[in-house]
Amino acid sequence: MDIVSVLVDNAFSILIVIIQFLLYRKLENNKKEFQKELDKHNIEYSEIQMKKIEKFNELIQCYLDLLNTSKNNKNLSDEKLKELGEKYNELKPYLFIYSSDETVKEFNKHTKTMSKPGNTNYETLGAFADLIIALRKDAGYDGTKLHKDDLLEMMLKPGELEKCKLDHKLKKAA
Repeated sequence: MDIVSVLVDNAFSILIVIIQFLLYRKLENNKKEFQKELDKHNIEYSEIQMKKIEKFNELIQCYLDLLNTSKNNKNLSDEKLKELGEKYNELKPYLFIYSSDETVKEFNKHTKTMSKPGNTNYETLGAFADLIIALRKDAGYDGTKLHKDDLLEMMLKPGELEKCKLDHKLKKAA
């Protein structure tokens, strides 16, 4: 009986080794499939991020064109206004699809601020700067420490930010 028990023990040991080998192969195949799916997902995510950033840049450029025209005291031609309006309307669906909730809310806030009569330049530009900050977070700069004034200083001529803030305070105090 000792030989039989040794044979049974060896058979079980061999069976366990075979099962371990088969399970290991299955695990390795699953890891490879998972890695392929993960790589595919990462590529799709990267493509979406690139498209998102491209559309964000177009939106910002549209606003900056408008700002630069008004900064240089140039009147916008009806054709240029129409062109900017068309571009704006073309970009809105991309915001709906690709943007985070925060960005959509900042976009809506900015749109309301722009269309509200009597707002100061600081309110209007500040809402735009808040939108840019939301776009930056959405584009991957989650930990941004920028304040809207940091962005406004980049957009405005030296000294204009302080003037805008002062005008804002005076108007609100009146």
